[in-house]
Amino acid sequence: MTSQSDEVHIAHRFRGPPASGNGGYVVGLVAEWIDGPAEVTLLAPPPLDVPLHRRRDDAEVMLFDVGKDYARGRPLDEQFDFDLPGPPNEDELEAAAMGFPGPSGHPIPGCFVCGTERGPGDGLCIYPGESPHRDVAVAEWVPDEEYADEHGHVDERFIWAALDCPSYFGLCEPRPLALLARLAGKIERRVAPGDRLRITDMAGHEAGQRRFSSLGGLQERSGRQRDPGSANGDGWQAALRDQFAVPGEPGELVGLGEAGQRAHLRRLERA
Repeated sequence: MTSQSDEVHIAHRFRGPPASGNGGYVVGLVAEWIDGPAEVTLLAPPPLDVPLHRRRDDAEVMLFDVGKDYARGRPLDEQFDFDLPGPPNEDELEAAAMGFPGPSGHPIPGCFVCGTERGPGDGLCIYPGESPHRDVAVAEWVPDEEYADEHGHVDERFIWAALDCPSYFGLCEPRPLALLARLAGKIERRVAPGDRLRITDMAGHEAGQRRFSSLGGLQERSGRQRDPGSANGDGWQAALRDQFAVPGEPGELVGLGEAGQRAHLRRLERA
């Protein structure tokens, strides 16, 4: 058995809802200890500014404290094979930015990734809005230097975070309030701070009132793309799917099961 453990704190800065960590960021804390594709399930809202235990036993990674398990991660062997929506043009980005919910209309304004109360140097400042030309949500993201790891690449936990919130807006209106419950994906290549990136998310299909799937992508702003199979280490791509749950009582996530499952793909590339 291969074991590894340490203590982590989710700083208040990295919150999603007011009293718990951003789902994508927490997924990243777990997934960064898993080699290759990973699936992470959030079992309860992870608290802020308290010591939490992170432990890997063989392939499984847990995030927990003495009283509760908060997240569980495992390697994922499944393949991701989806057609992606094309990247947005400048007109789409400009129009979408105007349509992003303001402080009075955002469901979680303090969110580290997309919150309207967060500014540069404090949050990721990813503000998706709906395109006027097609049924997608689009946004732009420029990672700051502070999110780089020791090798000069954007740290994976922030990549997982950036790939979470935009998918919510990809459902377009009307959309239910939902929190991340499960996310699976793989990161194949990396991106550097300062790269101008753009995000596209779209609803794939709907069956019933609360079953959704969507596809999304993130490309370098110039729109130039490489062969996805390239071994060049100057870019990266990721494929993800996630499942959301409706918020229940404080400290609880109420799963939607099959009725709330959403599937997503992200593909990120640099020129």
